[in-house]
Amino acid sequence: MAVDLGLDQTTRYYEVIDAAGLDFPNGPWCIGIWTRIDENLGTNFNFLISNNNYQAADGFNLYLRQATGAGNPNKWQFSSNDTANNAWLIDSSSSPGADGKNRLIICQREADSTGALYFCVAGAAATLEGTDSSVHGAMVSAQNWDIGRRVDGNTSRYYEEYFGGYFRGQFTLTLDQITAIGAGVMPWHFGTLDWYLQFHAATATVFDLIGPHNAARQGSSYPADVEHFPELLLPPMYVRSQAVAGGSVPIMRRRRQSSSWT
Repeated sequence: MAVDLGLDQTTRYYEVIDAAGLDFPNGPWCIGIWTRIDENLGTNFNFLISNNNYQAADGFNLYLRQATGAGNPNKWQFSSNDTANNAWLIDSSSSPGADGKNRLIICQREADSTGALYFCVAGAAATLEGTDSSVHGAMVSAQNWDIGRRVDGNTSRYYEEYFGGYFRGQFTLTLDQITAIGAGVMPWHFGTLDWYLQFHAATATVFDLIGPHNAARQGSSYPADVEHFPELLLPPMYVRSQAVAGGSVPIMRRRRQSSSWT
């Protein structure tokens, strides 16, 4: 399943405690998350991921402007500032707003220090939504990671819709690889992850499948959980193969009489 935070809410979100090893390198990294927007009315800014203050040194933020909000309504923005406060501000070229589609969003620092924002609607081809080639170095993760609100707790900056799997790694993805993840391939095929959280339901703790970076539920009275996002649908009878050199999509092999991943 996936988590629904509910409309017009100001208390519900998940939080990952800051820890050693979560700083961003002066090199490639990526963050990906599944979401769906069914309603985007209003003037607020819906922050899906937030770490450190918006447009401040070491800040990472991903948000959607509501339909009547100031500047570029219905568009997503990926905002990132390094420790020296060099900034990326990347607005999506498309304005998906409340299109009701399951969408994978990827934010990443590519090998040449370019920031990039990608979308992939489930089962479709990934699209590059925007880039920023400004100088951008390492970042320190100095606050907890909030999923579903801006980290400062501003009540007009809470997320109001659905989200599913959330991952982070110190590598970058190609368009083909993002398309593959959008079709259900697990992201760990393409590089080493720092964390991978599958939000099956609004449980008190969502456990990290990679390491110790669990997400703790905040607030109460969550709406009913909703259907799976594509990244949660791969049957457990399949086992992931070794990633192919050059970044090709790996083959999934059927495993007999097994209900676990190896």
